[in-house]
Amino acid sequence: PRRRRQATLGVGDPHEREREPDIDGFFRALLRRLADEGESHKVSVWLVDDDQQGCHLWMAHLNGEIFAPTPAETATSSFPIEAFANHLYGYAPGWHKTVEYTVDDERMPAVIGDVIRRDGLSTTIVAPLALADRTLGWITLCTLERPDDCTEGQWWRVALTEAIARQA
Repeated sequence: PRRRRQATLGVGDPHEREREPDIDGFFRALLRRLADEGESHKVSVWLVDDDQQGCHLWMAHLNGEIFAPTPAETATSSFPIEAFANHLYGYAPGWHKTVEYTVDDERMPAVIGDVIRRDGLSTTIVAPLALADRTLGWITLCTLERPDDCTEGQWWRVALTEAIARQA
């Protein structure tokens, strides 16, 4: 945080500022690209907590806007963020492979399924963000298009999500 403030204020070693990666900027661009290329309604990044006891929503691209929710925004969201975080963290197969959910998928908690139906979403793709054998979190992609409406299927969205997750 201190280096980021220094860079913003133009203080500190200019060579140090040049070497510091812009993680927020990278993920903002990544989410925007995934939303555009994946023809997606919602795209988000969920990160495993430092204490390895759960995960949280870090950044999302919703309806063309990118935001990083504050704890207050998370608590008052119309989307059940905590329930989805608990599902991501607790669903063991999702730690090592991409999971594709449909609107009535029984693996998804009912409260999340209700919101997915309310928002008219169809498919949710969840890809693990992994570094070597360690899962750091997940990228999710939600679409309005139903798999039956897409003649070539959803395979290309799955491949795109996995490719971007590998880049992160």
